[in-house]
Amino acid sequence: MDGGLLVALSCLLIIITYAWMKFVKTGPVFKNDLEIDGKTVLITGGSYGIGKETALQLAKRKARVIIASRNEQRASEAIFDIKSQSGNDMVHYMKLDLSDFADVRRFVRNFIDTEPRLDILINNAGVAVPGMTNDGNDIILATNQLGPFLLTNLLIPLLKSSSDSQHVRIVNVSADLYTIGKIDFGNINLGLTKESPYQQIIQQYSNTKLMNVYFTTELNKRLRSEDPENSSISTYALHPGVIASELGTGAIHNTLMKVGHLILKACFMRPLFYGCQTILYCCLQKGLKEKSGGYFSNMRMRQLKAVATDSETGLKLWKVCEQMTGLTKEEDYFAKSD
Repeated sequence: MDGGLLVALSCLLIIITYAWMKFVKTGPVFKNDLEIDGKTVLITGGSYGIGKETALQLAKRKARVIIASRNEQRASEAIFDIKSQSGNDMVHYMKLDLSDFADVRRFVRNFIDTEPRLDILINNAGVAVPGMTNDGNDIILATNQLGPFLLTNLLIPLLKSSSDSQHVRIVNVSADLYTIGKIDFGNINLGLTKESPYQQIIQQYSNTKLMNVYFTTELNKRLRSEDPENSSISTYALHPGVIASELGTGAIHNTLMKVGHLILKACFMRPLFYGCQTILYCCLQKGLKEKSGGYFSNMRMRQLKAVATDSETGLKLWKVCEQMTGLTKEEDYFAKSD
């Protein structure tokens, strides 16, 4: 082979490898070392995956971190790890099943009784498995969208009262899969079973990620309508990247698909540390207030695809979520603030 061609190919390989490591396998890092002692963070699904990694990074910044999770044993193990690695003892567990609306209400009552403030709410928990809840809802829909919708609405009064030193934030972990999501109001509750194909499970997961985006933009409109110039709460949706987590693996039963997932995980999925960087950015970056309601990826605000920009769909989804969660006028902060 010609020496010049060999050098050129070697340089191309180096460039491709660098780009792959920087933008696919790793990604940007939030380098702000801001300490947020005195601030309280609530993160759902914080006992594993990017939720646990995010909780660790915030604990290192001296925040009081509350991990909300269904699995007490797993959460206890996560808290032990986080305390050990961060040196922060202000990491605590509160049991929460987002798919059970009665449990969401119980959780909020307990949280308000025991926690005097809430500065950052991170709606991170998500599932991609088939099944139905005790309320008769699709478990993906209930866990990924309906539960966070109810939780956020019930916590808004506490978030409002905590905005004494800087604006508080609601961060919704979505995904770029929102771009293939669909919201069929006539069949929003698909009711997937164990026999449902994996493709249907991923479609419903994508649907809920689209709902997360609409929830964020509609919530921002409601917050801004109260005080257009100086709302104390900002809200953001984001794509953390394709992360090497356990999400969705429980729904893979085909051996070939399992092997394919392992290859994909090894070659293209980001480690958890890089997966939490955009979450940290949305939680901590200064100067984001004017970008409230935005969608972020790789620590940059992105323009939403058309599928996520219909204001009528956002309003209708809000009303459907109110109905499905049974949000009452007494609970509804926005109804009382009209």
